[in-house]
Amino acid sequence: MHLVTAKAKIDATSVQTFQSWNDKTQQTEEVKEVRVSMQPDYVDPANKEWATATPNLSVNMTVHGKVADLFVQGKKVTIIFQIEE
Repeated sequence: MHLVTAKAKIDATSVQTFQSWNDKTQQTEEVKEVRVSMQPDYVDPANKEWATATPNLSVNMTVHGKVADLFVQGKKVTIIFQIEE
């Protein structure tokens, strides 16, 4: 098996916190659920290797609990894509 790995440094461009309805208390409460949108930092030299072959990258995810606290708008994140062949 041959592995191809690409590392991308990205910016958290949008961080949204949501509220949820609690059936037990019959109230709306803030839930630690964050939807994060990320775009690559094409200026950073770390992205130079793959940026020419990948002119567009967008990553969106939803995280809960303590993980949600890790994402702040403008914070840099490094993700690794590993393609198994």
